[in-house]
Amino acid sequence: MTYNIEEAVMKVYEFGSEHKNIFVMFQCAVEPWWVFKASAEEMAKDYHVYLYIADGHDELGTEFISLEKYASDAAKL
Repeated sequence: MTYNIEEAVMKVYEFGSEHKNIFVMFQCAVEPWWVFKASAEEMAKDYHVYLYIADGHDELGTEFISLEKYASDAAKL
């Protein structure tokens, strides 16, 4: 799913949506998002997992600005 936050666009992958308890994952700035996919799928056996993807690390063509902006945008969701 993609969220529009003011002028930013943030990609968020969801796994295990059938579960009530939520687990939030943040992809780090030096690895592509898919490195975390196996971990998210494993956690999804017990949790509804949201995997937030930093700008510039997705297929949307966005540009990475800073970790501070990434955290701020995620907090607005």
